[in-house]
Amino acid sequence: MKITLVDDEQLIVEGLKKIISRRFLEAEIRAFTDPAKALETLEKSPGDLLITDIRMPGMTGLQLIQKAKEAGARYCAVLTGLNDVPLLQESIRLQVCDYLIKPVNKEELFALILRVQEQAVQDRAEQANELADRFCSGAWEDVHVANELSSRMRRSDCPPFVLEDFIRAIGRDLPFWDVCRQAVPVVKGQTGDAEFGAWIRQLPVLKNVSSADIQNILAEFGKNFAQDLTVTRMGAEMHLQPNYLTTLFKKETGKGFVQYLNQYRIEAACRMILTEPGLPMQEVAEACGFPSLRYFFTVFKKMTGNAPGAFRDQMGAAGFIRS
Repeated sequence: MKITLVDDEQLIVEGLKKIISRRFLEAEIRAFTDPAKALETLEKSPGDLLITDIRMPGMTGLQLIQKAKEAGARYCAVLTGLNDVPLLQESIRLQVCDYLIKPVNKEELFALILRVQEQAVQDRAEQANELADRFCSGAWEDVHVANELSSRMRRSDCPPFVLEDFIRAIGRDLPFWDVCRQAVPVVKGQTGDAEFGAWIRQLPVLKNVSSADIQNILAEFGKNFAQDLTVTRMGAEMHLQPNYLTTLFKKETGKGFVQYLNQYRIEAACRMILTEPGLPMQEVAEACGFPSLRYFFTVFKKMTGNAPGAFRDQMGAAGFIRS
């Protein structure tokens, strides 16, 4: 999550930054005492949440919010130590998501950030579904869908997530590491909209899983992929013979049990590398269910064609790393 803090008092922005960073370890926090400099950054990358003081020299917080919203910022909150009703009324007109009174209550601040986190994920899904409807219904030509999608990706702090949401929404199948690779030329303007639209159209359709047993297994992958999940264990829990379950899984998904689970884990590792690039690879491997770092490296390279560190370097060079 990318949070922008603006207050003309250095102690306040530094204090808020410290409080937030201790609670939200993965957050990227941008702190400014000059609203004009903050606006320059927001125009390039709106981020997820802007928290700004109201009364500042040169540009008020409300002026900053208005300009930031024009640049694409969605969630803004005001910070004030004043009981200034007219200014708070103006902030309501600008549709701020909350206001915080100095000195800031930590629990209120944390609740605001959590609320914005949840809403941002929901917004992204809704935007993907809306665009997917136009694509699947033929309401827009492929090139127009691609134009809008590429535009959204360029405005995003992590373009692969925007592309992945859309691909899933249209029922197509592509491993997340390949989503990341395709996002690079699109964001850099190396892929034209016509070419991008044609690429989207030819993506393989996601295989439909009709078996309730396999649906339950996939749901278990989603919740507990880091656990020791085996065909034998899951078959016993579902009262199914391992051989039967193996055959049924391959028939329904097109992939073997271990292959599917490892792909799920490697995709999770790729997302973790993007959002928490400072984590040691040992921690990434453990968090994604790999019993050893060596096995993690072997599977990662076999599936993606790159070592985890090389993938991180490529995503960093593309500007996709949130740090």
